[in-house]
Amino acid sequence: MEIIEANNLSLGLKEKTAIALGMFDGAHLGHQKVISHAKKFALEHGLRTGVITLKSHPKEITHRNLKNKSTPKLITNLETRLEILKDMGIDFALVIDFNQDFMDTTAEEYLNIYLKQKLNVAFISVGFDHHFGKNRLGNIELLRNWCKENSIELKVQEAFQVVDTIVSSSLIRHLLEHSQIKEANEYLGYPYRYIAKVIHGDKKGREIGFPTANLEIDPKVQLPANGVYKGYCKILNNKYNQQTFKAAINIGYKPTINSENKQSLEVHIPDFDGDIYAEKLDLSFTEKIREEQKFNSLEELKIQIKKDIEKTYV
Repeated sequence: MEIIEANNLSLGLKEKTAIALGMFDGAHLGHQKVISHAKKFALEHGLRTGVITLKSHPKEITHRNLKNKSTPKLITNLETRLEILKDMGIDFALVIDFNQDFMDTTAEEYLNIYLKQKLNVAFISVGFDHHFGKNRLGNIELLRNWCKENSIELKVQEAFQVVDTIVSSSLIRHLLEHSQIKEANEYLGYPYRYIAKVIHGDKKGREIGFPTANLEIDPKVQLPANGVYKGYCKILNNKYNQQTFKAAINIGYKPTINSENKQSLEVHIPDFDGDIYAEKLDLSFTEKIREEQKFNSLEELKIQIKKDIEKTYV
């Protein structure tokens, strides 16, 4: 998948495109439905399929000077989101930096500059509640009228439901925050993913016989709640052929061996023994094994870790 920075697209694309509009945080089932419409049209008409996404949450800017207003955490950082979109078979993603200049872009300017001039759009797929442009004044009615005036086809996706539940990023974020990983995965349509770089840790895991890779924690991302999880790990390096391994994942404060009040994200890969410092890991969380707990001794901890690892093979 080609990743295009909006600032590097001054001349625009020559070929016609089918575009899915949205933030696509988490790229959940509702987002996937929107994207599928663009893919279908592109396939039928020989076009390239693209998505527009933002580097950061818009509320980082809009809430900056507002009291009692916090920025919601993201389900996926940009790198993870782009990797998920790539796996969906998207041809390109236009990545926009949501800064003050972009925030001041009117709805009409956004349509004419970004969609018409830069992306040469022939088809647009969008969710029913999509807003755009300065002060969020752009809405579906404006978009529909603009598409009609410019002979652009438009598909508006209504709220996507699983049984009687409307799938949304806020719902998934809530489920992750409250340890409901299976439910979150159901609405995501895939096991929750997090891509991050391996950093130096305290090496306590290696000392007790269970070496771990310590990963960077992005404070802007809503990780699953503290605890031990089973899942999978892919090393994003051609040296390892991007092979996928079973993994035991721990998020928390390691109360048995750590006196510092610092959260960590560690991964033990039972079937791998190699130096992956500074590599990027792509984690998938499939199930929560247990809550984080403090043990009376290192021996008790080691016994429990063995049990945790055994559960990754079940």
